[in-house]
Amino acid sequence: MSFMPAFHVFRAEAEIIGRLLAGYGELEYIMAMCLGSALADEATAIRTLYRMKGERLTVADSLLFPLCEQNGLAGPYTAASGGMRHCARIRNQFAHCNWDYSPSHGLFFVDLLESAKSSIAYKHEWKHIDCALLNRHEEFFWNTVLWWELIRNNFIEIRKGRTIPSCEEPKRLLQPPLYNPQDEHIPPWISLDSAVPEPNIPPEAE
Repeated sequence: MSFMPAFHVFRAEAEIIGRLLAGYGELEYIMAMCLGSALADEATAIRTLYRMKGERLTVADSLLFPLCEQNGLAGPYTAASGGMRHCARIRNQFAHCNWDYSPSHGLFFVDLLESAKSSIAYKHEWKHIDCALLNRHEEFFWNTVLWWELIRNNFIEIRKGRTIPSCEEPKRLLQPPLYNPQDEHIPPWISLDSAVPEPNIPPEAE
């Protein structure tokens, strides 16, 4: 008997998902260090952001964007913060889900909070993930790191009284989808799961 059997069967996918879940915290740290370089005060940046639990990007945005705009870094900041928000969506969908699999159909996850919201019918919205898409997720995480590092390095030079280096910007990646198309990846158990009885609504009186 094994815990998380789906991850034992789909080990390559599980490894990437684990890196994404753990790696989002690293993204937040890099963002905090970027803010610290902009303020020339890393300790204050860390204290400010890490006393927040769920609004770190919002707080960083209010402090960091004006400084980026003043120093000609609004474009890179938009790329970094937009990437950060999409990384959060990727991370959150994996952090708040349950998993199942089919050896022939692949790895699926479902958000039970979403399933429980309906007051009429209880239905799972199974979503499929595979290594091809997860590799795009991981590449997008790394690309977001590169944008934050670009901003941080520029502020380090600015605080030293130097001109902003003309370093090459990372490539701008399209945001990868959160999961594969549901109509193309239907788990074999979906017919049973979707067999929810129709609500008992009396006919209108004639």
